[in-house]
Amino acid sequence: MKKVEVKPRGGKNIKDTYQNLKPWRMQLIEAQAKLTTTSPAVITLEPIYDKTSGVFYSQEELLKLCMETKSIARQFGIKDVSTFASNNCGFIRLYYPNVTCQQINVFLQYCENIVH
Repeated sequence: MKKVEVKPRGGKNIKDTYQNLKPWRMQLIEAQAKLTTTSPAVITLEPIYDKTSGVFYSQEELLKLCMETKSIARQFGIKDVSTFASNNCGFIRLYYPNVTCQQINVFLQYCENIVH
């Protein structure tokens, strides 16, 4: 025989009296799932300093830049941004003349590690 949680409400029909009938095991599984759910840990890191430009970037700013880069790459059908950047550094520098190829490559390696 199955154990169920009964919540009487009253009413004319039996369906009005007993609603949300669930097997006892299902109730136990749901209760355990609520207990084992954890929230992700948030780590705040120091801002990253670019020596060549003298600019500090916070983690939030870098994440935003990475997401924008990924979005632009997707719009142009570029699946491997790092390879594209390595092969087309001169083209990228037309749009970002103050950035070196090395900075582009380091930035994209960083993005690959944080953006999946």
